[in-house]
Amino acid sequence: MASECRGPRGDEKSGARKEWLAFCRDKGIKSKFTSYRSNRFNDLFQNATALLYHRLHVPIFLNEYASTSNLKLMSIVEDLGDKRIISNIAALSVFHLHFSEPLMNSSKTYLDFPDYVKKMDSTHNRWSEDDFDLLSATGVFPDLKLETVKLLF
Repeated sequence: MASECRGPRGDEKSGARKEWLAFCRDKGIKSKFTSYRSNRFNDLFQNATALLYHRLHVPIFLNEYASTSNLKLMSIVEDLGDKRIISNIAALSVFHLHFSEPLMNSSKTYLDFPDYVKKMDSTHNRWSEDDFDLLSATGVFPDLKLETVKLLF
């Protein structure tokens, strides 16, 4: 819902894209939200990473720029205060950082995908035993770069 309200081609009735961009410009930050209406499977994961990045910016924005009568926007503030929701957003973000982004930004084809699924499976199994390197800059796919790590750290 947060990317729907702040991303390109978002909710025109309850959204606040123009206000969000003005807020970001005033604060000297770059909006990381992307269009949520795309057909790329990784948009959900990419916007979860963006929301995690903007988790401190969004409540400030809503307090300064948004109308309290916009219940959709106000519900986002409530959601960002819930640790369970934030942990789910973080899980989607980890998937984006380690799996979907490296694959989507590579020149790999669909025929290469089974090899990467095997690597993903073995990594998930390893992390279920020991999650120490989960947020490290070491990627699951050694031949693909991790771009977004710079975004979070």
